[in-house]
Amino acid sequence: MTLPGLEGPVTVIADQWGIPHIYADSVNDAFMVLGYLHARDRLFQMVMQSRLASGRLSEIIGPAAVTSDKFYRTIGLRRSAELTYQWYLEHRSDSIVDNALSIVEAEVEGVNAFIDSMTSAVTPIEFKLLGLRPEPWTELDVFVWAKMMTWGLSGNFRDLYRQYIRAALDNDTLYRELFNDTMPFTVPIVPEQTNLSLAEFPLAPGGAPAPAIQSGLRQSKVAECDVPFTRLQSLLD
Repeated sequence: MTLPGLEGPVTVIADQWGIPHIYADSVNDAFMVLGYLHARDRLFQMVMQSRLASGRLSEIIGPAAVTSDKFYRTIGLRRSAELTYQWYLEHRSDSIVDNALSIVEAEVEGVNAFIDSMTSAVTPIEFKLLGLRPEPWTELDVFVWAKMMTWGLSGNFRDLYRQYIRAALDNDTLYRELFNDTMPFTVPIVPEQTNLSLAEFPLAPGGAPAPAIQSGLRQSKVAECDVPFTRLQSLLD
């Protein structure tokens, strides 16, 4: 494979499943070609993901994305990515940091090599439908999506909702009935050969079911559970 900026020969072999395997004499060359192939196969997805995390979707798809953009701008994933990227630049004298940045820069160079070489024949159809020409890819785009992945894997944002619900209910007994502290996914996996009493683990598979919510739960209190969503929305407006 030949690309401007490659230091040596690079061979790309696609297996029977269409998965490319990259053979290069240097790490930077390998990641540059990876960036090119990444863009060739997923450029529209990459652009949309970066815009989603940056709160810029409405720029291309209109008012339907305004709520999403407000949310992600409020969360500040792009601001966090900018700070992280700046930290990497300031600590580049460290060999590990420099190596990581070099890999990112090589991958970005490969993505832009594809963007620069795009003809109508290879331009993803989504760009044609939107009348959109992709902006040059940047190192910040890489850091932005790393933040988005971190956010997506955190899994604890609902704690904020639950805190709002707890404040709205103003009744800890009722709150515990709605949100038992022992959640199903926190029950430890016990090897089959371990002999334990199910009485000690009532929520474990095969154990006693969790206590049901009392039938006397007032609908007015359930309705108040919408309060946290209203409060969060007020932050975004």
